[in-house]
Amino acid sequence: MTREYEILQSQKRIEARLEALIEVVQTLQKTLDESRPQYPKYVYGIKGIAQLFGCSTSTAQRIKNSGVIDPAIRQRNRRIIVETQTAIRLFDDPLCSGRYGFVNKKRK
Repeated sequence: MTREYEILQSQKRIEARLEALIEVVQTLQKTLDESRPQYPKYVYGIKGIAQLFGCSTSTAQRIKNSGVIDPAIRQRNRRIIVETQTAIRLFDDPLCSGRYGFVNKKRK
């Protein structure tokens, strides 16, 4: 009887610790979600790329021309639509290098 009682008490302590850990994880996840910047799904044009990366329009044009974010770009004639999450992920790729964090195709 005492052995069973000890096992039950151990289980209750473990359950209480698990509940506390779950609460801490949920709090951390909520904090991370709040601190993560919210971007629109798409940005439009060179000005949109410049705002997304916080750079000038000439640097945004160089980023676009470099080809680093090409999979995120849809362009028809002069209209440019950029998927922000894909562009950020591609731009942060550690394989890219160079003065502005990207490789310019023309200057290799």
